[in-house]
Amino acid sequence: VYLGAYRQQALARVGPFDSTVEPNEDYELNWRIRTSGGQVFLSPDIQSWYVPRSSLRALGQQYFRYGIGKFASLRKHPRSLRARQLIAPALVATLVGSALAGLCDRRAITLFRPVTAGYLATNIAVSTWLAAWHGWHHLPLLLLVFPTQHLAWGTGFWIAVLSALEGLLERGRKG
Repeated sequence: VYLGAYRQQALARVGPFDSTVEPNEDYELNWRIRTSGGQVFLSPDIQSWYVPRSSLRALGQQYFRYGIGKFASLRKHPRSLRARQLIAPALVATLVGSALAGLCDRRAITLFRPVTAGYLATNIAVSTWLAAWHGWHHLPLLLLVFPTQHLAWGTGFWIAVLSALEGLLERGRKG
């Protein structure tokens, strides 16, 4: 729960926010509460105001950190993984992997094209649908926002994976 309020007894039972999984500490805490038998309640009566990032670069940095935080949470709680959380990392892995493989074998690029085309078509459709509801002036920015979020999140996730693997290899060399 974004901006959650927690009962003192729930925090006494599962502990406070874990800053080692930041910026995914809210999801991680909610996971611990739910797996300990507690409930997380989202009230439609609660109102909050959110100020979005002021630039695509700042948005990309935010989502890059989200990808890193998600991997940290998954290392701690592997069972918290949901299939939807693998979409952005799978997109990045497919795009990067097929593009790199295409450098060695041109046939490998055959995966890059349909994945890219499918993503772009989906982005255009969702962005257009949202712009139709909220104002057409939003369309150009929406077309940039979604790829920024998805590619930054997926990249942050893979950077965290690679960093963890590097740490394991380093410990293996020393041990």
